[in-house]
Amino acid sequence: MAKSNPSTVVIFRPFITNPKTGERIWAKSRGLRAFPIVVSSESEEAKKEKKK
Repeated sequence: MAKSNPSTVVIFRPFITNPKTGERIWAKSRGLRAFPIVVSSESEEAKKEKKK
């Protein structure tokens, strides 16, 4: 299991969209229930302020 980072959240979606073709890829067609997607819970502005 990966280490937990408090500034990220994992959400699960039943499909993802191919950015090149716009085609939806369903998790069920890949033998999964959902695709995990890591999302930063910190805003871009907050990240910039931390760097300063």
